[in-house]
Amino acid sequence: MIISKAILAIMEEQGMTQASLGRELDVSRQALNLRLKRDSMRTNELIDILDVLGYDLVIQPKGSRLEKGALKIERGK
Repeated sequence: MIISKAILAIMEEQGMTQASLGRELDVSRQALNLRLKRDSMRTNELIDILDVLGYDLVIQPKGSRLEKGALKIERGK
């Protein structure tokens, strides 16, 4: 799963719109939409988004077992 799809899936699960997430981040819906459409985003932007959604960014060794509810992010294609 690529990061933008993961974020959108979490938002949908939580019933959050881009407009409401943008308000929490103090950015416009349009600016948030552009961030989600890019193939990559800055680490601080990602951490801010995940924090609002109630998630942490964690780095772990390859092949490690993911905890329940964790998402594996892969390179976008």
